[in-house]
Amino acid sequence: MKKKRWILFCLALACVPAVAVLAFVLRDVWSNSAALRGFDRQFSTLSHPANTRFIARRKCVGLLCGGGNHCGFFVGELRAFSGEWDEAAKAYADRTIISPIDDELVPVRALRASAAFTGRERLPWDLATLEGWEADGPDEAEQLYIVYVFPSCPANLDPRCH
Repeated sequence: MKKKRWILFCLALACVPAVAVLAFVLRDVWSNSAALRGFDRQFSTLSHPANTRFIARRKCVGLLCGGGNHCGFFVGELRAFSGEWDEAAKAYADRTIISPIDDELVPVRALRASAAFTGRERLPWDLATLEGWEADGPDEAEQLYIVYVFPSCPANLDPRCH
């Protein structure tokens, strides 16, 4: 009987470090997911020009582009516009949201889809093409653009960021 207890005690003792590591990892996964929800909540309050329409919205967290040891947070919309691009771009020129991670201002960016999908812009790998947005193209008289925030922070123990 004592031998069984000793074995169970040793097994329980061996599990303590694994549970502790798992707790740290889950804490970072939870905090990064909460930060993404904060970015999304603020992004959803943005007003858009009248001559634009919503097509698709995406949000994601992790090592989304490039290499290195960082964690990216992307919240963006694919939108269509009719009219002059300068008018649409001007609507977002000085817009920022507050980072829920460090309370810094994060600029809102707007890119024409024709420029965004060339591969020269820093976008998440999965969203660097129109197919990645799982959206139909624009009507004949419209053009597409992406409005987004894409801050990053040092990676933590969240496995999505490695």
